[in-house]
Formats: sequence, structure tokens, C-alpha cells
Amino acid sequence: MKKLLFIALLSTLSAACSKDSDSPASEAEYFFVGKIDGTTVKFEITPTSDFEMVTSNGGGIGAPDCTFDYGSSIGSFDPGQTYFSVDFPSLFVGNCGDEAAIFPTLFKTGNWVFGNGQGRVVVSFFDGAEIWSTDGGTQPASAAFNVSSTEFMDTPFGDYMTVRGTVSCTLYHDSGTSKKLEGGGFSMNFRRYF
Repeated sequence: MKKLLFIALLSTLSAACSKDSDSPASEAEYFFVGKIDGTTVKFEITPTSDFEMVTSNGGGIGAPDCTFDYGSSIGSFDPGQTYFSVDFPSLFVGNCGDEAAIFPTLFKTGNWVFGNGQGRVVVSFFDGAEIWSTDGGTQPASAAFNVSSTEFMDTPFGDYMTVRGTVSCTLYHDSGTSKKLEGGGFSMNFRRYF
């Protein structure tokens, strides 16, 4: 009986280890890994990769209040190449001078709702020809965007937040067609506006 229990335990551990190899984790500091319509997409920033990460900010500036969007894209930005983007629209709304103090607290851990409004997130994928986005349609109940950890970085080039997490969702094209993003994992930087 002990041999049977040991063999069952060994089989369970072996299955668990092989399942871990399918996880979206990456050894790179910054990355996106996931399956889009069943095809694995992997962007890793390493000393030998040709991939890049680009941050983008937008919003409105008015005295005294500002509204700031924070975005980040990772992939290849040469014509016809692919990239993955995460945008937090209107994440900061308040007195412009308060952004520096509040910025490290904006990217809360936990689940986020998809959408193009304050406290929401928009995920996009450029397939080399067309943009596919969560902003183009409704999400199924199984869709999820989770921030698992954040890290504030005060650098000579400005303040950044590294945001890590997981994502599964439906991406829509303007034509109404869609693609499934499954088992996504990411680690990306977001830059303070001012």
C-alpha cells in the first residue's frame, strides 16, 4: 500500500511540475507571454533580444486639475512586427502637483475591470497589420486582468512603476471579429507623467 501511495504522489508531483512549464512566467525582468488564438506570443527584454518596451502617457492638463493616462507596450516596433500593450486610462485625476506623491499608489494589486474609464484597463495586441483591443467589445465572465505585484523605481530618467500580473481576455478588431488571449503573463514599466 505504501508503494502505491508513493507512486501516486510521485505521479501527482510530476504532473504539477509539467504544468508549471506551461505557465506564462519568464526569466526576463520585462516580458509578455501568452497564447493568442492558440499561438504562443512571447516578448522578452534580454541583452540578446530585439524586443523593446515603450511607455506612453496622455491625458488633459488644466489648472489646477489634471487627468493622466499611463501606457506601456512591449514587442517589436518595426513596420509589420507585433507588440502587446497595456493602458490605464484616466488613472490619475486630481491636482497636477499631487501626481508625484500619488503615482506609486495608482497601480493597485488585485483584479481590474476592462474598460476605457478611470480605474479600468485596456489591453491591445498589434498583429503586424491590425490592432485588436479589449476596448472593442464585451468581455466574457472568464476574462481577467490581475496585478500581482508592483515596484516603484526612482531613476535619473524619471519615476517608473514596474507592474506584473496575468491576463486572459477577448481582443476585438474594428470589424467585430475577435481573438482570444489566454494564459497571459506580463512585467512592464509605466512612467510618471511629470
